[in-house]
Amino acid sequence: DATVTSLTPSPSFTFTKVAANSVSKVGDVINYNIVVTNTGNVTLTNVTVTDAGADAGSITPAGIASLLPGGSVTVTAKHTVTLTEVNNGSFTNQATATAQTPAGSTISKQSDDPNTPAVDDATVTVIAPASAITLVKTGTASADGNSITYTFTVKNTGNVTLHIITLTDTKLGLNNRLIPGTLAPGATVTDSYVYQLTQADKDAGSVTNTARVTGQTPANVSVTDISGTAENNDTPTVTLVSNTGSITLVKTSVFNGNKITYTFTIKNTGPVTLNTITLTDAKIGLNNKVITVAGGLAPGATTTDVEVYTLTQADKDLGTVTNTATVNAKTTGGVNVSDVSGTGETNNTPTVTTFPKSPRAVDDVGGTVANKPVVINVLANDDPGNSTLDKLTVEIVSPPKHGSVKVNPDGTITYTPDPGYVGDDVFSYRVKDAYGYYTNVAAVTLTANFTAITIPNLFTPNGDGINDAFEIIGLNQYQANELQIVNRWGNEVFHAKGYQNNWTGEGLNEGTYYYLLRVKKANSNEFEVYKGYITLIRAFKK
Repeated sequence: DATVTSLTPSPSFTFTKVAANSVSKVGDVINYNIVVTNTGNVTLTNVTVTDAGADAGSITPAGIASLLPGGSVTVTAKHTVTLTEVNNGSFTNQATATAQTPAGSTISKQSDDPNTPAVDDATVTVIAPASAITLVKTGTASADGNSITYTFTVKNTGNVTLHIITLTDTKLGLNNRLIPGTLAPGATVTDSYVYQLTQADKDAGSVTNTARVTGQTPANVSVTDISGTAENNDTPTVTLVSNTGSITLVKTSVFNGNKITYTFTIKNTGPVTLNTITLTDAKIGLNNKVITVAGGLAPGATTTDVEVYTLTQADKDLGTVTNTATVNAKTTGGVNVSDVSGTGETNNTPTVTTFPKSPRAVDDVGGTVANKPVVINVLANDDPGNSTLDKLTVEIVSPPKHGSVKVNPDGTITYTPDPGYVGDDVFSYRVKDAYGYYTNVAAVTLTANFTAITIPNLFTPNGDGINDAFEIIGLNQYQANELQIVNRWGNEVFHAKGYQNNWTGEGLNEGTYYYLLRVKKANSNEFEVYKGYITLIRAFKK
């Protein structure tokens, strides 16, 4: 018979699990190679691998129908890394394999990490922490120019969750300002702060500064970043603020006597301090007059300057002074600002100062005959302005060259030509009004002429005041004269040298008489002779 050798069944297998790749962040996939080897002497069937840490459906193949002694099968599995695992720094798990023996029994085994000396130990995949954080800082100036709203954007650019996140910004007075909560990898959180600008900030025209963010890893390791304009830089945040200066000038006036007192009110209506303030007013002789303000003129502040202007004759003639001034100043950035004066801050209306109008004297023209005084009413055509003329203040400015003048109490002027002078002569005068203002100087032009001498042929000395004397018109033009009257018998009845138009025929009867008149002009040695008849009638009836 045959020889029978008894074999004792000895079912067994080995089961290893190895991660085929490294991972570093949430969402990375660990690829596992799981090797099942039949180390027994019997065929194993219905071999299955299970892994609680494997992604659903990722175990391939799902089962092994049979595995001969000494045979091996590689099963693959996948696991997607979670945030908890990243925060923990590793992922640990172990698979389980089961198999059926020919005798119908089930054997099982836990996977082993062949890279470690331990037996049947779990496979540990290390996830190296890569903690990082960024801070982006932006600033927006308010419309009124008084504040900046800063926005801090904090982002976790690492692979672990961060907590205890704090902000520090010395410029803003923030010292470890806490941002509540935790920050997952890739997540952002924002914080804002309103900073009130100082005057120095406004004067500078910008604010430049940086902040610092600090966060803690799960292992309480600090990570930090200096703020930048983007995640990839640490450029300081520069926020421009309005430093456009503005200024106003209001000019007021007070009239007093012969002067105007001007008050210039300068106001800083902008957000920045103004310096190098100058005032110009050509009318009153100001040319870039420096207005000193200690420390500069702060926003909203005012300063004043007072100037006294003395009226000119031209001003007095107009009765008004209209003018403007200009103020200039510089901001701390050297930008010039200016304004033309007005009656209020919101306008550039010229300042108008009215006062009593100065009187105005008007030139006069007159005439007379040689050697005869003439009275000129020089005030008759003068303009008294807003007042009245004071007749007692008429004064001669320049006398005539060919005669003499006398100012009369009624304001008229008597002009007497030099003896025998004929031709033009000029003198000038001025007068004050009731306010004491002088007029301009006016000229009076007079012409002395010789007129034809007129000798009457009849006079009526009857005491009625009409034609009572033998009056020879034009006689006073001559330097010398001699009149002789004779009756019809040739007897002289009247004789006078330097006759003054005063013969009344006293003691004579009515009748006709003969006259002989001899006259001599100035600067002449020859006499002119006039002769004729004159009738004397006392009882003259019209």
